[in-house]
Amino acid sequence: MERLFTRNETENNEIVSKLFIGIFIFVLLVWTLCWCGVFDFDIQVASIFLCISAIFLLTPYVFIYVFHLNSKGMKYILILNLSLCIGVCYYIFTFQMVIMLILPFLVAMLYMNKRLLYFSGAINFVIVVIAHFVSALFVLQPWLEPFIGIKNVIRFDLIPRIMQLGICFVLLFVLMNRMLAYMEQLKCINEELMNEVSLTNKNQSAERKELEGYLSCLTDREKEIFIQMLQGKTNMQIAERLCLSSGTVKNYVSSVYDKIGIKERNYLILKFGHIIADYDQSNEGK
Repeated sequence: MERLFTRNETENNEIVSKLFIGIFIFVLLVWTLCWCGVFDFDIQVASIFLCISAIFLLTPYVFIYVFHLNSKGMKYILILNLSLCIGVCYYIFTFQMVIMLILPFLVAMLYMNKRLLYFSGAINFVIVVIAHFVSALFVLQPWLEPFIGIKNVIRFDLIPRIMQLGICFVLLFVLMNRMLAYMEQLKCINEELMNEVSLTNKNQSAERKELEGYLSCLTDREKEIFIQMLQGKTNMQIAERLCLSSGTVKNYVSSVYDKIGIKERNYLILKFGHIIADYDQSNEGK
């Protein structure tokens, strides 16, 4: 399963870098609304955030699609860039964008990699702590921050946000664990089915060889009678089909029993009945 995720890592990096382009377009839309006066937001601060977002969100696309830097560590760079961008957004908007902090977790889940999810969680928690301490010293938009002083910021901003972020992380971590568990179970089921199919094929191959051995010791008429028997037909039905008398068919059946050494008709039908049709078709093709 790990090999499957590793094999798809390059594709995931490309998808995430394109996703960053979509996020940047959203940021550009927000900046445009600020510039038009739809949002009551300082246009200079919005412009600063737009430039920072361009650095964090567009450089991964350039690395992957222009310079073709798509190494195994690229996923950590992508998560780091996204977390830093979200952290700046979180600080500038004075903690009104707490829901955006979940984005790095969701991107990490795309890779189905526990280490990457741990990494995104650690980076996000550090960024949240730094953002709150910086905000306690210097706020870009004081009218949005109701709490003054580092003690109040920690009590009423930092601790509640950390708790919210922690709950989201735990829920997403449990969700990813369950998805991985289901995939492992699916893998085990597929392996069991493959083993069953392989065993069935081996058994059918052995039964086919055994059937061919029985047929090789019979005359053409006896083969014909034997095949009709394996198809579940009675002596009367065989007689009607081959235009023979019931006594003649009975004699042929007895001869077949003597040659193959088995006189249990139901046993023969259960053992060879499911492969006799394929045998007939293969012989017709010869």
